[in-house]
Amino acid sequence: MGFIAKTNIGGTEYLMTSSLYGKCTTAADVAAKVVGLSDFTTLINGATIAIRFTNTNEAANPTLNVNGTGAKSILTNNNNRPGVKPPCSWVAGSVVEFVYEEDSDIWRMISPTVVDLIYPVGSIYLSVNSTNPGTLFGGSWTQIKDRFLLSAGDTYSAGSTGGAETVTLTANNIPAHTHSIAKITNGTAESAGAHVHGAWYASDSSPNRDWGCEWHNGAKAAGSSSAGMDSAGAHTHTVTIPAHNTGNNTTTGAAVNKMPPYLAVYVWQRTA
Repeated sequence: MGFIAKTNIGGTEYLMTSSLYGKCTTAADVAAKVVGLSDFTTLINGATIAIRFTNTNEAANPTLNVNGTGAKSILTNNNNRPGVKPPCSWVAGSVVEFVYEEDSDIWRMISPTVVDLIYPVGSIYLSVNSTNPGTLFGGSWTQIKDRFLLSAGDTYSAGSTGGAETVTLTANNIPAHTHSIAKITNGTAESAGAHVHGAWYASDSSPNRDWGCEWHNGAKAAGSSSAGMDSAGAHTHTVTIPAHNTGNNTTTGAAVNKMPPYLAVYVWQRTA
């Protein structure tokens, strides 16, 4: 306990107070919080008190009644009204300071709870325990599932999402490369084809004479003269290879897994 007193200086009333401390044992689900401070008898603008709450707040829009001075609404520093485990709610055992604002007739929380200091709205909570952190600290939390966390910056803004676990490569994703073709052995011309044609006049009488000459298929007949026709016959052959694949296509077009080594944890983001 402490004391509270008033003094008047030059027509202006000032509050003189010590640190008044009390304990609230109101049930968690009851909105009308009550605390007894025997030295506190009058609501004066700027009155400051500290209260230790035995129970977590689980009631929407709680009020505070200090030593029978009437139930007054509670607001936070950012003018929010406590809801069911909201950012400004307290957990069992918390000590919270309040200041009375006469113009608004409210008690304002002037010290954040532990959860507000450690996990303000927007914070990320990681755990291998599946328990919703709202049951541990209060506040509202949304679970983030099946996603990695990426630091925000110039390329990726905070809160943006994207990415994929796998990707299927296309021709545009494959580096430039070549395929070798094995030697073709069937139908290949490996020689310029040089050869001769021979014809000789026979010197004897032969039944196969035609125009005074006898053909011997390039071989000179016995007794034939050497007069004849020779040609080297050099020439080439063109081999046309039809279009074909360089080998059997053994790929299946399966997606490529991009997953790095990981440890799966429960991820929660505080929303209120």
